[in-house]
Amino acid sequence: IRGTAAEGVEGQPIELTDERVSRMAKGFYKWLEKFCDEEGIDLCILSQVNYSDGVNGKIEWLMANTKVPNKNIYIVKTGKAKAKFANKTSLLIDDFGKNIETFVLAGGVGIKFESPGQCRQELLNIIG
Repeated sequence: IRGTAAEGVEGQPIELTDERVSRMAKGFYKWLEKFCDEEGIDLCILSQVNYSDGVNGKIEWLMANTKVPNKNIYIVKTGKAKAKFANKTSLLIDDFGKNIETFVLAGGVGIKFESPGQCRQELLNIIG
C-alpha cells in the first residue's frame, strides 16, 4: 500500500510499502500459525480474489509464506461469499468491515484487522 502512512517510532509516520506490508503479514501469519498449533485450532485461510489470475498468485504467496496446507485455503469471488463459511465455531479476521458484518450476521465471530498487535489482542480476548 504505497503512500499510506502509519505511526512509527515516537508517533512519526512511516511509509507502508508493499514490501513492509508483506513482512508484517508474514510475521502475523507466523504468530497465528504458532498460536493455533498450541491451542489445537484448525487454521484456514479464506480469501477473496475476484479474477482468475489473482487466485494463482494468492495461493503461491500463501504457500511460500505460510504453513497452511492447500486443503485449508479457500478462495471466494466476493467478500459476501465468506459468510457461507460462518458458524458458531468459526472466526474471520478481515480488514474490510462489511465482510465482518456479513460473517457475524451469518453466525460466525469476526475481528476487523487494523494492525497485527490489535488483532492478536482481540483474538486472545475472544479465545480467553
